[in-house]
Amino acid sequence: MKKIILFIFPFIFLNCVSYYYVDVNSLGNDKGIEKTYIILPSTNVADNKLMFNEVKGYIVKMLSSKGYKLVDDYKIANLVLLVNYGIGEPQRITSTYSMPIFGQTGVSSSTTIGSSTYYRPSYGITGSTTSTSTRIEYRRHLDIIAFDNQAFINNNKEVQLWHTSAVSSGSSKDLREVIPFMVAAIKGYVGTDTRKIIETRIPENDITKIEVKK
Repeated sequence: MKKIILFIFPFIFLNCVSYYYVDVNSLGNDKGIEKTYIILPSTNVADNKLMFNEVKGYIVKMLSSKGYKLVDDYKIANLVLLVNYGIGEPQRITSTYSMPIFGQTGVSSSTTIGSSTYYRPSYGITGSTTSTSTRIEYRRHLDIIAFDNQAFINNNKEVQLWHTSAVSSGSSKDLREVIPFMVAAIKGYVGTDTRKIIETRIPENDITKIEVKK
């Protein structure tokens, strides 16, 4: 049995995959409007231009695969995309779980040799113990809000067309690391109405994320 375990364990570790869990929510839709756009940072992220340009690059690449076209002249853009993102304060999460206790449960068989009797014990779960673990998590978010640019230019009206958002909680506090996964998560839902929160799970080596990041 020991030899089998030694062969199994390396296989398990080599095939261990980490995931990013992202909740996607999208309201409104992009139907009936030409997908030309300009992209702007929200007031919350406008100060860090280098970070915004990095996030913008991911979004532009993702949107291009959805038929959207980035334009330089805001007068011909049909959409203004307002981008907001950020990370919350660390949250301490405590979990309680039970661990089984293994021990002797009785006698499985006996053998008598001459005047002596030998007993073979049986083993199994004899009880359980309760333990707790604590981890630190961060809440990361990304929002893309689309406005009708021509309605604003022609009639000075602020008309919101759709709002696609992604929320992810996890141990990483590196927003630059997580953003590509959130952009990849919304790829199939951006500019649509999901009518509910969509729970997604993306492996850290997922090809969709890699394509977004290239």
